[in-house]
Amino acid sequence: GKWVLHEEKAPAGYLSARDIAFTIENNGEVRRDGRTLEDKTIVMTDDPITVTIHKIDEAGKLLPGAQLKLTYVDNETVDLTKVKVLGTEDGGWIGAREQKVIRWGPGSSAVTFQGLPVGHYLLEEEYAPAEYKVADPVSFEIKEDGSLNTEYQDVRENEIVITDGKIRPVVQIVKAFVDADGNEYDLETDGSGAYF
Repeated sequence: GKWVLHEEKAPAGYLSARDIAFTIENNGEVRRDGRTLEDKTIVMTDDPITVTIHKIDEAGKLLPGAQLKLTYVDNETVDLTKVKVLGTEDGGWIGAREQKVIRWGPGSSAVTFQGLPVGHYLLEEEYAPAEYKVADPVSFEIKEDGSLNTEYQDVRENEIVITDGKIRPVVQIVKAFVDADGNEYDLETDGSGAYF
């Protein structure tokens, strides 16, 4: 007869596998996609949910030197200590992990998380690299199909790009006049360069 192997719910951090259609012939032969399975084994594989985070500067270059924190914000019990983290081999680091929090510092490449559970997350930059502003937090949801749902603008498929802007120093010059009695007066310009 004809059969379909269907996964009702994938384990936490994994995508549900596609249905697998197969046939069991009257003689006990198992066939899939027109081929006989000699070992009569149907293998269903779940792919991990994958999210990649890029930390870049205004010119689009990867920016090492930050400390980032990813927090699972739903009330469900999850264990982020089991999430696989890729991309910290080149000067990046992964900090102590907690049940609902992962802290890391990206090196010169993006960081990819494999096996993040479905749910809502908050991505925060705790420390920016020297001479850069701390980026605004990013809220996102990983949906059942593994896609991201967020209002954050820079998301491409399952990649979040965080851009840090340079700190622009503000210099204020005040011109003052001191009279013969030692009284100090701030001078202001009328826009033409003349002071009054």
